[in-house]
Amino acid sequence: MKRTFATIALLAVCAAFAFAQQVRLDNAIRSAAEDLSASIGRGNRVAVIAMESDSNGLSGYLVSEMIHAFVRLQARHGFTVVDRAHIDMLLVQLEFDMSGFVDENTAQRIGRFMGAQFVVAGEFEPLGNTFRFRVRVFEVETAAIRGSYAATVQRDNIINNFLNPPTVIQPPMRGGFTNGERWGAFFLNLVIPSAGSFAIMEDWVGGTIQVLMFAIEFPFFIFGTVDGVTATSLIPWGVCFGFRTAMNIVSSAMTTRSTRRASVADPEAWNIALTPGRNGIEKISLSHAIRF
Repeated sequence: MKRTFATIALLAVCAAFAFAQQVRLDNAIRSAAEDLSASIGRGNRVAVIAMESDSNGLSGYLVSEMIHAFVRLQARHGFTVVDRAHIDMLLVQLEFDMSGFVDENTAQRIGRFMGAQFVVAGEFEPLGNTFRFRVRVFEVETAAIRGSYAATVQRDNIINNFLNPPTVIQPPMRGGFTNGERWGAFFLNLVIPSAGSFAIMEDWVGGTIQVLMFAIEFPFFIFGTVDGVTATSLIPWGVCFGFRTAMNIVSSAMTTRSTRRASVADPEAWNIALTPGRNGIEKISLSHAIRF
């Protein structure tokens, strides 16, 4: 009994110790920046170029937060941090993805292109129910690793939002229109005849019929208003109004959204690429994509 109790107590202590070694993501980012700042040195430029993870959104978040953490320390340590917008623009030119893995040679190439003396890159990978966060500082001139940081990170809401984004519930649709669009078209047609059919449903047949019925109905309505309500004016007006209302219901409830037809005459479907050369434009490429 004593041995069993001692074993349980030892496991509880080990579990508590392991949990104590885990840190939150934001704390890990701040700690990484503080530990690595001493490796950069005064008067140098540093660029955070990539953070590899299972989510592009999470990689972008890690890069942005790491840049922010280094900016808070640059006055104290005397280095300069390359702005995120400038990094994005240069990486696009290099056709490099911030979520990808960076080795020493790649870090050296990117750093030289940016005019930085040091570059920062890292990985964020799952490790059971936790994550392992590793960050390294590369010296651009020699491609040598000048500093590194590693921590075990707890799963929190920030990580869950990137790795398990909330499901967006789409409103129910019938024939390409939501129930809200159909009700909106119906009531808009009551206020302004055919406005909902034309503007929302794009039902030109149903909208045209409603316009014609209103054109026939309107004189009887005016005649009944001026000379008093009589069978001569009320019956034709009621028939036309009833037919127009029925057509409004049919148009709002039964119309299906028409799909856009692809056409080579559609200017939005064409892409033009200009290839520069020594003497100006060397080549013009024309491509066409048909979208359904």
